[in-house]
Amino acid sequence: MRRRITGNICTGLGNPSPVIFDNGWTGNEKFNETAKLFFEDALNSLKDETVNDVGGFDFKIELEDNRFRILFGIEPSYMYDPYICYYFDSQKEKSYIHKGQALGYYGADIKIKSKKNYKKCDKEFKECIDEHWDNLMRCLSE
Repeated sequence: MRRRITGNICTGLGNPSPVIFDNGWTGNEKFNETAKLFFEDALNSLKDETVNDVGGFDFKIELEDNRFRILFGIEPSYMYDPYICYYFDSQKEKSYIHKGQALGYYGADIKIKSKKNYKKCDKEFKECIDEHWDNLMRCLSE
């Protein structure tokens, strides 16, 4: 069963698909601390009703060589739950926002209804990316 921000108890029932946002930190402590500042800013500046209603989001961070990928948002647990994924890439132009809804039981069969690439992303998300990009890149090279 996929995770929700509030957590759940594994009962053996539900969607066997792996979680999208694993809430796992990296081995780079300086990057983790800088990412926490980014997440705090994102939570305070993004004007997303669903994220604001929940009061938080799940995340996934991937580091490779001198590159990072940060995904955060809300993952569906049940049919008709919303799906929101903010994707922040070290190559800014690859960043995007996807929004959709689960059409299958236990959050399966996610249908993406809205795709915005970096150029069309919300002003708040672009500003948040631009503000934190340099610091996150610096953490990779240290």
